[in-house]
Order: sequence, then structure tokens, then C-alpha cells
Amino acid sequence: MVKRLLLLAGLTLLWGCDGGTSRSGRILDQDFNPVGEAKILLRFNEKTKTTSSSDPDGRYDVHLTHAPGRYLLDLTVTKNGYVEFQNQIRSNTRDDEFDIILKAAPKALDH
Repeated sequence: MVKRLLLLAGLTLLWGCDGGTSRSGRILDQDFNPVGEAKILLRFNEKTKTTSSSDPDGRYDVHLTHAPGRYLLDLTVTKNGYVEFQNQIRSNTRDDEFDIILKAAPKALDH
């Protein structure tokens, strides 16, 4: 009986871990220089989201725990002086290296 309960608890733990998505990599500019302090938002919905920032070397690591299932999540990266980056990623993926290239924002014209 105890063995069955332990087996059931172990299987439940394995099946219950289906609700998480992670991304890591580097944020770079168009010349492949690191972009530090970029803001990263990984969003499932308005209530289930997480934020992170890139370090001075442009590295980031973001993880979101969400309801189990297959979804498209919104990944947004912002930094002053750059065009906002948006992408959709599949849920339930972990530790995929995903480098992001930010484009410089157009300069305002003086009149």
C-alpha cells in the first residue's frame, strides 16, 4: 500500500509540472553588442505574467508558471532607444537559448 501511494505521488508530481515556460539568451543590438537593462515581459494573460531584465552582458533568464496545457505566450522586450520587440512562443518549453536583436528606434526629425 505504501509503495502504491509513493508511486502515485511521484507520478502526480511528474504530471503536475506541465505548467511552466522558460526562456534565456542574450539581448543584442544590430551590431551584436549586448544591451543591458532591457525589460523582458513573458505573458500568458493579464493575471499570469512575469518580468525580468537583461544584465550588463545582455543575458536574460525568464520563467513563467502557468496552467498546464499548450498555449502561445507573448514575449515582449523594451529598452529606451530601441524598437519594441514582440514575439509569440509556445508554452511548456524550458531553457531554450533565444537571442533577441533589438533595432535602434528612428531618430526624431528636428524642424
